[in-house]
Amino acid sequence: MQRHLLCSLLAVTLGCNAEDGSPGVSNGSGGSDAAGGSAGRSGTAGSGGSGGAPAAGAGGNTGGSAGVESSAGTGGAGGGGSPSEGGTGGASGLAAAAPLQGFNLQVKCGAEANQMRSCNYLPPGDANCGAGAIRTYAESKVTMGGVAGTFYDVKLRFRGIIEANQYAGGTSPDSDGFYIGGDVSNQNGLDGGPQYSQYALEVSSPKTVYHLNHLDQGAQRDKFMGVHHFGFIIDYEKTIKVEGGASLSLLGKDNDCFMGRNCAPPSDDFGKCPIQSLPNLPEVPQGAAGLDGNFIWLDVVSVVPAP
Repeated sequence: MQRHLLCSLLAVTLGCNAEDGSPGVSNGSGGSDAAGGSAGRSGTAGSGGSGGAPAAGAGGNTGGSAGVESSAGTGGAGGGGSPSEGGTGGASGLAAAAPLQGFNLQVKCGAEANQMRSCNYLPPGDANCGAGAIRTYAESKVTMGGVAGTFYDVKLRFRGIIEANQYAGGTSPDSDGFYIGGDVSNQNGLDGGPQYSQYALEVSSPKTVYHLNHLDQGAQRDKFMGVHHFGFIIDYEKTIKVEGGASLSLLGKDNDCFMGRNCAPPSDDFGKCPIQSLPNLPEVPQGAAGLDGNFIWLDVVSVVPAP
């Protein structure tokens, strides 16, 4: 009886053989291999043992070879393979958003109009402009990577030079051109309208429309002396939520087949069209011999799993 009590008291520091109660070797004699603790039967009992502390997922020391009471038997808990096994949950965030890097829309001008401030175009496959119906004249599509059912918060940098418009029924968080939801509007004194270009990023899941060329009524509008007939420079960073495998589209559309050229403001400077350009964007042809129409370019800034 006394020997049994002594063994129990010493089990934590020395380990005991459960068959005869004799002190065992510290951390158990079982094991240097990372088999995940072959003496797993003992794992439920030994809460205090030092054997088998997990060391970078190597499996720990296996601890006492058989001891039912031996705390060294907890060494089996350190096993089970690599500690990160199954932990990534699929593609990393940056890999998932890789298709969005350099996602862009470029729209070339046709013949000049409106005293050099606009140009016309014909939608692909359309021999004439039609009867004033809103139509998409430019579109670029891409598919988000990652795992369906997993949502990502993707921070994007939007850059471009595009015709401006005005929208209502949504939100303009920072008054910089980015407008969430809503629709084009010329109500309540707004200068927007379906005859002017609408530029948007549409996400299929969660289904959301982000307008990219909104001018707030007031100081922002007054800065350019109007809304139309000039190239509105955008350069902002925004975070959007995207599901893995979702479809994203950059769109340009209107109803009259005319597009504001990339002319420097103010908007009413008719008869002139100094072409603008954005620095550090060699992928887009710019300058006097470059693109005189409109363009949008996206860069991925960061990606994290959405809460």
